[in-house]
Amino acid sequence: MRALASLALAVMIAGCAGAPPTSPGESPVMWSLSGTVTSSAGGAIAGATVVVLDGPNANTQTTTDSNGRYGFASLQQAGFSVRVSANGYLQMTRSVTLTGNTIETFQLFRNAVTQRSSTEPAMQAAGE
Repeated sequence: MRALASLALAVMIAGCAGAPPTSPGESPVMWSLSGTVTSSAGGAIAGATVVVLDGPNANTQTTTDSNGRYGFASLQQAGFSVRVSANGYLQMTRSVTLTGNTIETFQLFRNAVTQRSSTEPAMQAAGE
């Protein structure tokens, strides 16, 4: 019986490991995440969407300004995934571990798929 009680205590302690220390009623630790979104050519991408996908900050999102800057002011300390997307660019997802105020720069690459303009002749099927 004593071994079973020791095992139960060890499991409870292990389950609490890695969790930020908080007491009842204490608010979680909050940090900022900010940075820029640029193109692979080096220019800022205005209007890019930056979204926290999971963790305690899931579904938090913002949009970059005209200089490609974004910012989240009050995110809980945690590890989570961030997705950045913009029209005409391939989206990017990156893991972030927030343990303090953090700056993350994202560089997006142009989407290689281009649409045919209405002035280009349509290609005929083989054999026509």
